[in-house]
Amino acid sequence: MKKRGMSKLAWFGLMTVLLMALLLPITAVMAETPGDSSVVELDAGYVLGDTYQRHSWYSDGRHWVFWSNDSQILYTSSADLLTWETPALFSNYSCTLGEGCCNGSAFSLFYDVSLDRVDIAYSNVSAANTSLYYKRGRPETDGTIAWGNAYAALNATANITYSHPTICTNTEDYPYIAVMVYNTSATHYEAWGTTSITKTGVWTGATNTTMNFSAMATTSGGFYYPSVIPVSAGNVSYQYVFELAETGYVFGQCYADYNVSTDIWAYGTAQEPLPATSELIPAEIMRHSEVAFASINNSDDVYIVCKGNDSVVGTGLFYDRYGDPLTPWASDDYIEEDEFIATLSVRNALGNLVLTAVNTSDLANIYSADYTQATRSWNTITSVRPTNAEGAYIMSAYDHSNSSYVDYLWLDNGVPFDLALGCYGCTVSPSPSTDPGTTVMQIIIPLLVAITVVVLALKGIGEVNTVNAIVILMVATLIGVITFFVIKQLVLGI
Repeated sequence: MKKRGMSKLAWFGLMTVLLMALLLPITAVMAETPGDSSVVELDAGYVLGDTYQRHSWYSDGRHWVFWSNDSQILYTSSADLLTWETPALFSNYSCTLGEGCCNGSAFSLFYDVSLDRVDIAYSNVSAANTSLYYKRGRPETDGTIAWGNAYAALNATANITYSHPTICTNTEDYPYIAVMVYNTSATHYEAWGTTSITKTGVWTGATNTTMNFSAMATTSGGFYYPSVIPVSAGNVSYQYVFELAETGYVFGQCYADYNVSTDIWAYGTAQEPLPATSELIPAEIMRHSEVAFASINNSDDVYIVCKGNDSVVGTGLFYDRYGDPLTPWASDDYIEEDEFIATLSVRNALGNLVLTAVNTSDLANIYSADYTQATRSWNTITSVRPTNAEGAYIMSAYDHSNSSYVDYLWLDNGVPFDLALGCYGCTVSPSPSTDPGTTVMQIIIPLLVAITVVVLALKGIGEVNTVNAIVILMVATLIGVITFFVIKQLVLGI
């Protein structure tokens, strides 16, 4: 008897299985790629500051970006990464002094996720006015920001210049600022910390409101590029680079708190995240980045990345984690032994982190790596977007735990001095994204379910037997997995 061939229904079912095996993995790869980018401003000059400073965030359905030109600090926002609001003036400033002057390092911001509020520290670096200012605002869904008044956090003082400020608010909602200070009469740098005794958006300095890091570090060398981030119990973590005559430039870090009722600073011992055998590369001492996260054991995990030079391990992108007072810096390692300059962000409410970087040896790609809090491990740093970066100007928002996005800013040289915004996981119409590195399982499971449903349907109508159904299921799944990795290699290069 002549064997009956497969019916049209059976062929249709098998073609459906094959299409699923091909299209679902392709969709998954696309979900792993950065969804969009946009040029915020053209021909704006050196618009960004250093990697530890922050100029952007996502809230109220909008991506917000701040930058500077040679005389203004500006901001804009976009709901879709296609159309940007007309830039609004945040502050005018004049500049005659050089370093930290006519570029984005003149200011820094901190967006509070829980309160939907932005605090900004900014300097007016000029011969006539060297005050350090503070301002608080609330972003609105229409693209405006309701600003409070500006206040002098540090008044203009003869022979003193303030530059490279950073800012945060602690868990008690008091604002803290770290700033580089240059004493023109003594011709040396220091790093200062200051806070307000009020937390209403009005800056009220107390008698003892300013802390000089020189008082707590056992060195008489210069201090450079300080940053401050919030940790638990009202404390903040200050990071700074200081110069030792014997060993070059090294990191210092300490916890500090200002007691409003007693007008007294309390701070811990300055500690060095880098191994004793390492130092920062002089040309890159301004390019470090820090975030913090209160981990599941209720200890403060402070993460630092920088470009280090270790005489034992080698030179590369170095990171460390402060998570245990008994062994405060125990995770020191190199993420990548190459010429990477990186910025850190808190990725989600789980405390997972994302690192975004440029490779100064080629400047042809934006790279990324993810840190998983549960395993305390980094995945491999990989290219996620081609670009034509200008130098190592890259930074990201500090905290994205309230959103499905991670944005980063970089200076693109495709057209001179473009300020570009990349949004990792975003789409043109913002929607929740998937974490890179987790999509493999997220695609295999739906793929198996979808293919199984079709195969069982074919078996149920008698078009295939059990053995053939199992074979079809295995082959289609294998095709899907192979397709996933092939497309991933072609699209992401990983």
